[in-house]
Amino acid sequence: MPCTAIVTAAQKATAEELLNGYTGTVQTDGMASYGSGEYTHAGCWAHARRRFVDCIPKGDTTCKSAQIVELLDKAAEFERKAREDKYSKSRILEMRQKEIKPLIEKVYEIIDGLKPGKNSNLGTAVTYAQNQKEKLLVFLDDPNVEMTNNLAERTVKPLVINRKNFLFCDTDKGADASADVMSIIETAKRNGLDVYGYLLYLLTKLPEWCDAPTDEQLESVMPWSDELPEYCRQMYSEIQ
Repeated sequence: MPCTAIVTAAQKATAEELLNGYTGTVQTDGMASYGSGEYTHAGCWAHARRRFVDCIPKGDTTCKSAQIVELLDKAAEFERKAREDKYSKSRILEMRQKEIKPLIEKVYEIIDGLKPGKNSNLGTAVTYAQNQKEKLLVFLDDPNVEMTNNLAERTVKPLVINRKNFLFCDTDKGADASADVMSIIETAKRNGLDVYGYLLYLLTKLPEWCDAPTDEQLESVMPWSDELPEYCRQMYSEIQ
């Protein structure tokens, strides 16, 4: 079996193990190695868009790929305004149905009319968009789903950058520990916490409970808990 097939199979098995029993929504790019399950699988328009960008001849603003990118950029602009103006979920859904859905329908109208070469860049872009269509449309009907998974990719970027520094984890346990720590750090950021303060609190509090903390104790130290001390929400320079 080729090495890439082994890696993909291992990735798929890991994803299925992590997501076993989950019934919410998972947003990823189009890689097949994310596994499958009972959850709703949402796609990423940034990955689809990127493939059409690669098909635009330099200086050409009128080709079909350029038209698709322009439509997607208009949709992204509506999304940007919604974030900046802090739209409610109901308003996001209304905006997507009224403004973005017609743009996406036009995108697929163009795509479905293309007859690209099988192994061309355009062929790759069209195949991706068609194969991912069901997943790419999920965000239109769910205001909790982003148009892209750029946020998730930016969140894991620090680990990817660090990986170039330490290159390899010596053991599987080391890799698991690194993933756990990075997950804690990025979740703290997304909940508006000061990372130093939050880690300080965890490293102080968790040893008090030894190896068997209760569910209630663990819930009290989650990044979204109201029970966290104030210094978890302060910058290091602000701590007296």
